[in-house]
Amino acid sequence: MEEKKPSAESEKVHRRSKRTSSKPPSPSQRLQRAAAMRRQRLAENTSQNIFEPGDKKKPPAVASTPVVPPRRPSARLVVLESSSQRTSSKFTSGEGSMAPAQDDRDIADKDILKGLKIICAASADPDLDNWIRCKTGLRLRRFLADLKTFDTLSEEGKSAVDEQRARRRRAERRRLQAERGAAREVVAQRSMRIQAPPPPGPAG
Repeated sequence: MEEKKPSAESEKVHRRSKRTSSKPPSPSQRLQRAAAMRRQRLAENTSQNIFEPGDKKKPPAVASTPVVPPRRPSARLVVLESSSQRTSSKFTSGEGSMAPAQDDRDIADKDILKGLKIICAASADPDLDNWIRCKTGLRLRRFLADLKTFDTLSEEGKSAVDEQRARRRRAERRRLQAERGAAREVVAQRSMRIQAPPPPGPAG
């Protein structure tokens, strides 16, 4: 390493200090000396920061972010997801469409009656409905209230259904009238044959 040479300004200040060593420095001289020493320190710091040809600049340190491990799902959530996947796989075919409806003959009538009793009780008791909702997720009162949509659907198609029924009734009435008329004609013909006198026989 080469020895650092003092700057020209610092040499001037050093010479002035030698000349005025017999006299105490004035406040202005102290300020000048402090400013010169400050500039000298800055120059030394800048010279130290200059990299030599063989040096390599170190990359700035990057603050490492803590890696948060993924949260493991709870056992209840895993069970619910697996059950929902099994249910969806039952009702959907391989092409993604709904599978054909299965036969429900294995359902016992007594189980259906028990379910109806529970539905009737829950429809009249909001607390029971809330309890069933917390236990099973079923909203029985909401389900029963949503069934009213079938009334609106039936009212929309009521006019068309009534018109078809009226046509069928008129056609059935005409058919019955025609059959009755034909039956009356047959009865009248038979009665005329019975009441008619027998034809006279040959003269003997």
